[in-house]
Amino acid sequence: MPEVSDGAPPVWVQLLGPVRARRGGRQLSLGPRQQQLVLAVLALRAGTVVSREELVDAVWDRAPGSAVNGVHKYVHGLRNALEPGGRSNPARVLASVGGGYELRLAPGQLDAAV
Repeated sequence: MPEVSDGAPPVWVQLLGPVRARRGGRQLSLGPRQQQLVLAVLALRAGTVVSREELVDAVWDRAPGSAVNGVHKYVHGLRNALEPGGRSNPARVLASVGGGYELRLAPGQLDAAV
């Protein structure tokens, strides 16, 4: 998995128990349950691209017409939480790749993998 080096402490993601994320010992606000679910799906597949359609299927049993927009909104919220410096930060923890997203975590940044 690619390691992100933005000068900030690394992000640590917890999936065992409540979904949480920390950076430098500080718990990050991850937003609503659906947004946390998007993070969980991306974290379980860290280092690989997860399509928007896969995220829609993970979040909704019966996807509304606005589901893809919902995924964009949740990814935006996660980026605000996970990435200091926002769009001005070229080192993306949560990258847009083709028709999906990739969560870039180094070994040891996900409790379920440790």
